[in-house]
Amino acid sequence: MPETQRLSSAMGAYLAQPLAVADAELRKLRHDPWELASRAIQPVLWLLLFGNVMARVRGLSPRTGPYLDFLAPGILA
Repeated sequence: MPETQRLSSAMGAYLAQPLAVADAELRKLRHDPWELASRAIQPVLWLLLFGNVMARVRGLSPRTGPYLDFLAPGILA
């Protein structure tokens, strides 16, 4: 098997796995629309609860900036 064909086959196998997971998640969302609402609300709750609680912890260094600035990108990603 030529090198380009082998590379193409490996790339296709690599991409098939995340696509299968995405397909399963989309099927779940179509079946239960409330799941979409709960998935949208959950990060907001984490930001409100954990952001406010952890911002008051005295062990965190204030030199790095507010804890919410650190927490928000990770939760939203």
